[in-house]
Amino acid sequence: MHQPTPVHKNLNEERSLSLRERIRSYWADHGWLLIGVAAILVYALGILGFRQYYESFAQPKIACTGGDLAYMSFQLFRLGSVVPVGPKPWLLELARALATIITLTAAIKALMLFFHEKLQRLRLLFWSNHIVICGLGEKGKQLALDLLKQRKQVVIIDVDEKNEKTRHLTEKGAIVFTGNATDAYLLKKARLRHARRLFAVCGDDWVNLDIALLAHHLMTADPQNTPRWLEWLNNLAQTPGLRALFSTEGAKSTRSCFVHLINTELRDLLARHRVLSKVDSQVIGRVDEQVIINCFNIYENAARQLFRVYPPEVAALQRKQKTVHILLIGFGQMGRSVALQIAKAGHYAHGQRVRFTVVDKFAEKKRAFFLHTYPMFKEICDLDFVSLDTDDKGFLNGSFLGEKGGPDSVTQAIVCLENESAAYICALNLLHLFRDSHCQILVRVTAETKMVCLLAADQSEIPGLNDQILPIHAFGCIASSCSADLVVNDEIDEMARQMHASYFRLKIEKGDDPANDVSMKPWDQLSEDLKDSNRQQAEHLEVKLRAVGCKLAEPVTGQAAATFTFEEIELLAEMEHARWNAERFLAGWTPGEHRDPIKKVSPHLKAWKEIDEPIKDYDRNTVIKLPDMLTYEKIRRVIVRDDSAKSQVPDTASIREISPVHP
Repeated sequence: MHQPTPVHKNLNEERSLSLRERIRSYWADHGWLLIGVAAILVYALGILGFRQYYESFAQPKIACTGGDLAYMSFQLFRLGSVVPVGPKPWLLELARALATIITLTAAIKALMLFFHEKLQRLRLLFWSNHIVICGLGEKGKQLALDLLKQRKQVVIIDVDEKNEKTRHLTEKGAIVFTGNATDAYLLKKARLRHARRLFAVCGDDWVNLDIALLAHHLMTADPQNTPRWLEWLNNLAQTPGLRALFSTEGAKSTRSCFVHLINTELRDLLARHRVLSKVDSQVIGRVDEQVIINCFNIYENAARQLFRVYPPEVAALQRKQKTVHILLIGFGQMGRSVALQIAKAGHYAHGQRVRFTVVDKFAEKKRAFFLHTYPMFKEICDLDFVSLDTDDKGFLNGSFLGEKGGPDSVTQAIVCLENESAAYICALNLLHLFRDSHCQILVRVTAETKMVCLLAADQSEIPGLNDQILPIHAFGCIASSCSADLVVNDEIDEMARQMHASYFRLKIEKGDDPANDVSMKPWDQLSEDLKDSNRQQAEHLEVKLRAVGCKLAEPVTGQAAATFTFEEIELLAEMEHARWNAERFLAGWTPGEHRDPIKKVSPHLKAWKEIDEPIKDYDRNTVIKLPDMLTYEKIRRVIVRDDSAKSQVPDTASIREISPVHP
């Protein structure tokens, strides 16, 4: 799985430009100024050269006025100008050569500016399976840089023609169009019909939705009223020879629109009413023409990444804590995303519920809204809200933790305040509060700065720093939470697809009827909420493997994959059932005697010990089939024992000694 790069490494990579890139950047910024200064110098050189010629070389000698010399020097910049024949001083020869070079350079630069859009459209004509990015803010810039680094072909549409990011991305090979991305003509100009992916990352959720729906229509509609000459040119551009010259993509696959939605409530409402699912389920024709709309959110991405890099259960194990206790400061969008992510992923081998202590100035109001939106959250985690401001005495002295186990009980303190200056002040105050307990302190930031790197640095690198003070770790910057790998998440999608296929085969073996079960459909026909359920299961794999002292690795020739013991299978299956319970609770499901997908009622929302053996078999089967799923060509991972991790179950029977479906 993709592992995020540490903050300070991202920052150093961004600033370490090659000499060639620096020269190109300087030329783009100061090209006309350099041409003008060079022209003035050459003009002066020409005057000196003509004076020397008429004083020393011309026969007979001719007396020229200053005006004559100035006019003749100016003529050097005109191609085809008449220069005296015969021997000439080196100053005049040099001025003549440089004037020609300057004239040609200025002409080429002017022509490129004048025909810039025409040249871009001609170049774009030879592209297929390219990427279209709508919106060139920080999110759009990060996606574009990542995709260009992967040698993808990128087209950008942005409404601001003076956007300073445009030049930098154009130099790296992107094609940029200026205009409103909700304009169908502009999307057609970007050849969206031939694109593989579209990212809608403008600043407004409704604009992003409009772009995605319009793009979906354009990507699936049959081309109409195409001029014959353009159709012929398109066909010529797609011939193998020319495609090999201009394209870096392989064969066409399922195409996607990725929509950034800040408002997660809006996304949940769209999912509840299946608005985007209805769009995806339209009859399109061939399977390879399917276009899927995916929603993503940088706050959720930041939370997912946070617990990948800083696993709470590992921190609790190191501190010999029996339960994970998260102190969450600030309960805005980022704070809610952190709470939801730990509710999805926080299901560990010890089986204890995660404890949450939320500190916010408006805690009671936010608590009521959150529990109204997710009424079953209390069935997953222990949640406690404290109404305090971060500059109150009760917060600074830690007295609010007195009834909650004190500072020693806190596993991680996560600061999610909207104001980053206030967030860092809060984090520095927490350093004093947790000076003896060595609790992890994590702060959400939007950008990678030198201050962020300093606070996240290894203490050994900072002379004179007290060894007892733990560093403040930053998370959630745009460069990582909106990286192309994290947004697209191809590997997780492939794992989810294989997990669903395994589940589907087991249901068939048990004799279940696909007509009576909405979950028994091929992946491409599965509803988005069920796809997301499989994705969450795939993302929880790292947590499960850590519980048994394993990890994912690249396959190495001759390396044997780790096998699970009987006890490990039972443990991992129980963890998976707890994760599934939490996922269903967050989706609004409730326990009941009979399953009802419409009313979201399930009889299986119980503790592991209370469910029937045939239901347990589904979770056991998923665990047993894991090694085979991971060998799939598009995943190619292997489970190995991690010497640095500690298994939490005894090693007895091997996975190979039990049947694929536990009796």
